[in-house]
Amino acid sequence: MHQRDIFLQRIAFSLAPLVVLAAAVWIMIEIKYAPVAAVPLEPISADSVPQLEARFSDLDYHWPPQGEVPPLGVNHLPPGFDALDPARKKSVFFRALLPIVLAENRYILEQRAFLLRQFDRGPLIPGSRAWERVREIARDYVVDGDLNAGDVRAKLLRRVDKVPLGLVLAQAANESAWGTSRFAQEGNNLFGQWTYQEEAGLLPRGRPDGASHFVRAFPDVRSSVRAYLYNINVGHAYARLRRLREQMRQEGRRLDPLALAAGLERYSARRGDYVDEIRAMIVGNGLNRLNQLQLAG
Repeated sequence: MHQRDIFLQRIAFSLAPLVVLAAAVWIMIEIKYAPVAAVPLEPISADSVPQLEARFSDLDYHWPPQGEVPPLGVNHLPPGFDALDPARKKSVFFRALLPIVLAENRYILEQRAFLLRQFDRGPLIPGSRAWERVREIARDYVVDGDLNAGDVRAKLLRRVDKVPLGLVLAQAANESAWGTSRFAQEGNNLFGQWTYQEEAGLLPRGRPDGASHFVRAFPDVRSSVRAYLYNINVGHAYARLRRLREQMRQEGRRLDPLALAAGLERYSARRGDYVDEIRAMIVGNGLNRLNQLQLAG
């Protein structure tokens, strides 16, 4: 073999491990910075409450749950909730909603974990994959400014966080009258969310003269839950709730739904009375004891 060929062959062999290493590093980067994916749920459609209960029973899924919660995504609340006795109504309603809330909260927490990992590494490099992904999350949560600035990062983490199960379930039950309201049945709206786009909502009966709002309609229950969580995490009216939640995080405390309910004063024109009612629903239904529940799979 020619001396030049031998020299080139030696270089190729010496570089081979580096090529493999570079490929491995590229793969790790791709995995590390991959976008967070929505948590999958098995879609469930039921024409009646007994049909939905039968599906729950098949999976040994009761209220309150024992063990992990099956990953079921009930698309629509079936008719018939208004004919149920209170205990049965609560049992079906909470079981229908619980896996969806767990899935949406898990998605938010995975976004938050990604942000914390990147922020712990120090400054982000503009144009890098991590920087682009963080910028995308910041844009989604309406946070502007320098992604390496401490106040911007704090604001983003203040918004990208879960809402405790007890608070979500209590508000859903209150705002939808345990799934019996017209807006829950016709528009999958469990939280009384409004819109000013006629094509996106339902006209409230008895809407005051001069009012232009509609009650928003959603394609499924999960979309309603997602919009509610986003509203709590981004809406100006709930800045106090987010501050309280941030303080609990800083003090290493669990997120307390009863304490965080104080940040819902502006959710209703009833202000303090509304907060008291939500807290009573949380305690009365044992919703402050759900923190350890996990979604199966």
